[in-house]
Amino acid sequence: MGYSLVSASQQTKDMATDGLREAAAREKEREQANERLKQAEQQQKMNNTMAGATTGAMVGAQYGSVGGPWGAAIGAVAGFALGELF
Repeated sequence: MGYSLVSASQQTKDMATDGLREAAAREKEREQANERLKQAEQQQKMNNTMAGATTGAMVGAQYGSVGGPWGAAIGAVAGFALGELF
């Protein structure tokens, strides 16, 4: 009878340990997924800013040598702002 109780106790302990191990693995996967999403969001913001700067520089270049840098600056701000909104 004592052996049966010890065996049941060990099984319960093993099940609890397995459950905690699985929970920890799921949490780690969730944290990794959140980190990947955060990095993707940062990359998208940079892409939006650079696209705006490029477009602004091209449009500004049509107004002479001074327009290009100003257009790039305005386009970068616009690209960043629009990226934040959408």
